[in-house]
Amino acid sequence: MLIDWSSYTINKIGGDLFYEFLIEKKYFSQPSVHGYTSSVYRLIARFITNDEPEFYIVELLPRVDSENINLFYTSVEDFSGMAYIYNSKGQKVSIESYENGVLQTKRLDGSVRDLITRIPQKCDVLEGLEPTSNCGGGGGCTTSSVVVQRWTYWYDVEVDTQTGAIVSARYSHRQYRGSYVKQVTTCSGSAGSQGNAIDKTIIPVSSDGEVLNLITEFLIIKDASFKNSKADCVYEILKESNGDLFKSTIGKFIDDPKYALTFKIGNCVSSDDACTDGSKIGTTGELSIIIENTNANSINTAAMILHEGIHAELFRFVDQAHNGDVDPNDRPRLFELYNYYQRDLRTMDSNAQHVYMVENYVVPIAKAMRELDNNKYSLDYYMGFGWDGLRAYDYFGKLSSTDSDRFYQLQNTVVRNTSFKNCD
Repeated sequence: MLIDWSSYTINKIGGDLFYEFLIEKKYFSQPSVHGYTSSVYRLIARFITNDEPEFYIVELLPRVDSENINLFYTSVEDFSGMAYIYNSKGQKVSIESYENGVLQTKRLDGSVRDLITRIPQKCDVLEGLEPTSNCGGGGGCTTSSVVVQRWTYWYDVEVDTQTGAIVSARYSHRQYRGSYVKQVTTCSGSAGSQGNAIDKTIIPVSSDGEVLNLITEFLIIKDASFKNSKADCVYEILKESNGDLFKSTIGKFIDDPKYALTFKIGNCVSSDDACTDGSKIGTTGELSIIIENTNANSINTAAMILHEGIHAELFRFVDQAHNGDVDPNDRPRLFELYNYYQRDLRTMDSNAQHVYMVENYVVPIAKAMRELDNNKYSLDYYMGFGWDGLRAYDYFGKLSSTDSDRFYQLQNTVVRNTSFKNCD
């Protein structure tokens, strides 16, 4: 690096005088950070009195939508990105993030004085660096212990072999790496709102500037066996239509970072069509919906996915209740059934959930299937889809043999004449 002593700005901020010099990057190789442009470096000389100045190096890392060759740390204006401040010994003493010139978060080494006093809009925590004592407009901070899960996220990255540029980055899977206890500090703002401890993640951006939707990709995961299958095609239609049953079951996983739902093609122990594996939910938060019958037509595949989505959501609710995140009295019948069937732990989940679905989900499944078929027939024609996989659990005789036969016949009429053949 070479310092250009002839090119500088002078600013007086908070009673201190700041000289800011340009630093040229010569013979210096910098790794590319996807979603950001190349770093810009500045030398800051701060005069607190007429004595010797204090020197700092500031690394400004602009976002791709905030590239500006005339960036200055003492005058951030429209800057969006990160700022890293180093003392004269090369030690990192502060990490700051900016959005349109407004400081969002600041992590400060408590042993040094703030270089420039700016009040962040949010609180942030990083091991080894403490959050600023004043944040969110001026509230106090409190510290508590939380359990943090460690995950490694893997991506399938396509690279242009000619230029080396990343063409696309698609989420593949994640691996659980255990957990640890961490002290997290949150601050209340002047408006009374609670600040948050934030874990900043760089979102991959494709070469054409498309920002990938990582929230959906993280929590609704497609195994390689599932991708580009008929079931995948049907799932995408269900997600796009976003009906009431989809939103209240599978859709719940999109907004809940504690759980990850994976779709895959594979073998089931208790069914030849589809099943849901919730055996890991209590330890890693992971569930799997497994489709075995890959020869089913589109409308029957949709019914299987919705049926298994209900199982996944019930697994999630029971785990939430065990963790104290929801009130079990919101679904007292479900826990009554779990208590009844706990005499055989191998079949407890299946029996309790299936009986609960008989009592609560036959009609919702039928309504969802009718909507997919553009409401071509009356609801009775779709009741067979609701009863599929549940007839053996009708212990209270809600479905007569006459109605069961009739629903089969009406369901076959739907299958023969349905307009939902998008993936066949």
